Amino acid sequence: MVNADCQVLIEETAHIFAEIIRNNGDKETTIQIPKKVVSVTLNSEKGKEVYDGVFSLDGKKGLLQTKSDGFLKSNTIHYLGSGQHYTLATRHGLVYMQLEVGNSFTGKLFLYSNRLSHNPKNEIPMVTFKNQ
Repeated sequence: MVNADCQVLIEETAHIFAEIIRNNGDKETTIQIPKKVVSVTLNSEKGKEVYDGVFSLDGKKGLLQTKSDGFLKSNTIHYLGSGQHYTLATRHGLVYMQLEVGNSFTGKLFLYSNRLSHNPKNEIPMVTFKNQ
């Protein structure tokens, strides 16, 4: 039902679900990030759009909210079962997210059309965010 309004990301959503099933026994994460103010940059066809937002993560689930009226307005985050791999649930479907945590944290959202020919590690992220 995550992409009931729009099927734009239906293939992405299917691949994310497959990733969850593949990683279903891997070590769980214990990352805790209380509500933090973030700066979110969307790389769109219009150019860069920057929004203030709030990010939180409690182990396997989290939330990213921005002052955008678009698809980044309020989205849940789910752990994919290994490493720094997460997914952001949008009204269009699921989007792959990498999260790097240290003294501060950064995140990258990737949108790509075919996992057989693209690797998100080699792509320019559609969205980046970092705590302020």
